[in-house]
Amino acid sequence: MIPYEHPSTDFLLFLGDFIYADVPVYIGDNKEAYRRLYRRNFASPSFRKVYERLRKSPSYALCFGNLLFD
Repeated sequence: MIPYEHPSTDFLLFLGDFIYADVPVYIGDNKEAYRRLYRRNFASPSFRKVYERLRKSPSYALCFGNLLFD
């Protein structure tokens, strides 16, 4: 059996929503409430696996207008 090697990765691109602040119910309307949601996602075991593989690669996120003006 040939061992599987992960392909090299040049960067990580976040497209779309990274947090859902209003699903199923949003509680909180300040910066700290949003920070908690982001911290929860970044600390999740599944994201940590991705991060550990890509920690030396740059990450980019797109900010959509509805996040700024809704």
